[in-house]
Amino acid sequence: MDALAAKIVEIDHNRDRSRIAKVTVYLPANFFVAENEAVLRYFFSQMQALA
Repeated sequence: MDALAAKIVEIDHNRDRSRIAKVTVYLPANFFVAENEAVLRYFFSQMQALA
């Protein structure tokens, strides 16, 4: 998740701010299980920081 978050942050820093940007990230449904809760919360908090 750190590598994915870093790549998205890199994209955010390098994008043209005058245009809308979209990044699609595929996480399979079976990734959303209790064992991954901490990892997902970390990832989404990193993404929220970009807002």
